Amino acid sequence: MRSGAGSHVSGRSARPSGRFGVLAAITVLLAAGCWTVWREQAAKREEAAAKPAHVSVIGDFDAVWSWSGPSFAGGADGAKWTIRWDEAAAWSLEDARKLAGLLGIVLAEQSGGPLTGGGGGAVYTGRKTAGGMELTIWLQAAAGESASAADAVVLLQPPAGTKAALIHNYAGRVEEAAAEAGLSLNGSFAVRGKPAGRDAAARIADAAGAERRESYDDGHTRSVTYYSPKLKTGVTSAGKPVNLQIAESGAAGGGEAELIVGVPLITGDYTVQDS
Repeated sequence: MRSGAGSHVSGRSARPSGRFGVLAAITVLLAAGCWTVWREQAAKREEAAAKPAHVSVIGDFDAVWSWSGPSFAGGADGAKWTIRWDEAAAWSLEDARKLAGLLGIVLAEQSGGPLTGGGGGAVYTGRKTAGGMELTIWLQAAAGESASAADAVVLLQPPAGTKAALIHNYAGRVEEAAAEAGLSLNGSFAVRGKPAGRDAAARIADAAGAERRESYDDGHTRSVTYYSPKLKTGVTSAGKPVNLQIAESGAAGGGEAELIVGVPLITGDYTVQDS
């Protein structure tokens, strides 16, 4: 009987070890699951870090609109605004077509060949006009590689007299579509018009709390580059950040004086060349 009792006690003592085994197995599974989740999150962080950052240009547009109103004859809505987005990383033709589709634009290859004389590949463009605002997508494929892009531009050109809210909303749709297409953009914009007084440029710089960085004056055109802590976009020039350029051109040949403001810089005429 004692021996039987001993065997019975021995059998009862074996049960906790079974429970411990189950708990250990569960612990291993939980650890493996946590590791998998951690790796997936780490991979997403690495992918996000590798992707070029996109900074919306809309907030800067709103700020400059409010600052420049008193400096343009007829106010900010009497001036001509242009918003431009360049690719932050090379697009494929498929990328451009996806973005174009989201914006209701059809891309077509131009029959005139490359826009530039640098030996680029095929050029694709598409345009859409809504409410008087023209939206253009332009892409030039790399030479010999029709599926990749050497350059891509999205250009929004509202007519003079367009209200800030309409431009803001339309530009917002462009940036939302780019985000949906998984594309990162570098935004910029320019505004030009007749200055309202000799101190028109200075009033904008003062409103921006801007610090003067560089200047140019050829006797006809005076241009000053600034850094404003109130603006989010920017580039580096001579090792220092800049994000606001204001130029004034004097009347010549019977023309009118012109005030031009660019964020982060004034680059060309902000137009897309046609074939």
